[in-house]
Amino acid sequence: MLRIKLTPAQRDELRARTRQPGLAPRTRDRLEMLRLADAGWRVPQIARHLGYHEQTTRKYLKAFLADGFDRLPDRPRPGRPARVTAAHLDALERLLDATERTWTVPQLVEWLDATHQVRVHPDHLRRRLHRRRFRWKRTKRSLRHKQDAVARAAAAAALATYRAQARQGRIDLYFLDQAGFAPTLPTGYTWAREGVRKLVRYEAPERRRVNVVGAWAPEAPSGPRLVIETRRREQGRYDAAAHLRFVCEGVAELPAAPPPGYRRARPCVIALDNYSVHHAQAVQGVLPALAEYDVHCYFLPPYCPELNAIEPLWRQVKYQDLPERSHTSAEALQAAVEQALGARAQALGAQLTVCPAPPVIDLPRARRARRSPQTHTHLRRSA
Repeated sequence: MLRIKLTPAQRDELRARTRQPGLAPRTRDRLEMLRLADAGWRVPQIARHLGYHEQTTRKYLKAFLADGFDRLPDRPRPGRPARVTAAHLDALERLLDATERTWTVPQLVEWLDATHQVRVHPDHLRRRLHRRRFRWKRTKRSLRHKQDAVARAAAAAALATYRAQARQGRIDLYFLDQAGFAPTLPTGYTWAREGVRKLVRYEAPERRRVNVVGAWAPEAPSGPRLVIETRRREQGRYDAAAHLRFVCEGVAELPAAPPPGYRRARPCVIALDNYSVHHAQAVQGVLPALAEYDVHCYFLPPYCPELNAIEPLWRQVKYQDLPERSHTSAEALQAAVEQALGARAQALGAQLTVCPAPPVIDLPRARRARRSPQTHTHLRRSA
């Protein structure tokens, strides 16, 4: 019968070796064999517990008795040493983590050859990168390099305070933003047969886009609330007048003619970005009056879309909630967008408020009306 009794020093070394990072799985199993044998387990029990043959278990226990811990790891394999060493892979990791450019496997092979004089097959390097948990992924656009770190930190702290007050029912907090939807939506993902790529019919976006303005209140006292307004090109632009109407009627729900001294039951804070319409002179002139009604606009720092809580909602709707990825008319696209937003609001348990769509205008007549004064002025100057 094979019995092993470790000394206190050997037990400490066994514990230290077991906790070493990057320990090979087979070496870890052999250390476990030794630990169980020291605990009084017999060889058949250890073999059944770890899933090894009894002869294999006895082999490594006898190897420990003969030469100690150094016999438990696998011996170096015979043959030519590996061309790509751990140092080369560490250099590749630093390269991929530190540089902003994109890299393909053939380009990495060329970099290894030029920098370390190591030539390796692309398939082998791809497998080695996979073992180090690197994957081939799509890139993502970022604006962080343009952000003011101090202003962003201050805005994040202010929004955290506002959200806490909204959860306590002290204020109404809305995140306002615009989004555009083209007839052919961005490339998405779907299940398809292997070797077959699903095709989406492309439709030109000219004169068929649908613009949406939305205000999202995730911490409203009575439950989340989503306010939206969609418009096609022939329904007019989202200008300062449309913005004020959406804020006053749809978001803040102010009366059409507020009486003197009117104030909302709770202050309303609207967080929004620096879109030119939000800073138009007509809007800036009304902000003091809105403040008297307890409606306040909080402008987010430039290049900080991640601070606007409605941005994930736009992405979810645009990339996931519109299964029909191509629409032949703006009317069909507008109906699909409104239906997707309604379904998303229902999934979030939110109350949906759809502001009435603006009336359709006669674009040729409006265009002629804008051009006619310029034509008369030009004629008078020419005369």
